[in-house]
Amino acid sequence: MSILVLVMILHTYVNLLVKKAMQAKENDLSMTPRPSSVAKMAFNGGEKDQYDFTKAHSVNCMAKIGFVVVLILFQVIFWAVSMSAYLAGPDAYLEDI
Repeated sequence: MSILVLVMILHTYVNLLVKKAMQAKENDLSMTPRPSSVAKMAFNGGEKDQYDFTKAHSVNCMAKIGFVVVLILFQVIFWAVSMSAYLAGPDAYLEDI
């Protein structure tokens, strides 16, 4: 699966968590500001008491760490395979001919 698809699924899940946190605090959703603007206010120090974004924030942090781990793991595997192919030399590929 593409990394882009995984990132979009994660963002959709975080957006769902933000909306649930907003619905828990307010009854009228027609006058609710956009979740992204409310999340920016809440995470930047403004109106922290209004919404509870702890689960969305923890999922976001786990996704950041997971993304870095997957990126490093991919790089290590990629370079290990490429260096083993490079160090094997042309004789390893010419034996089959």
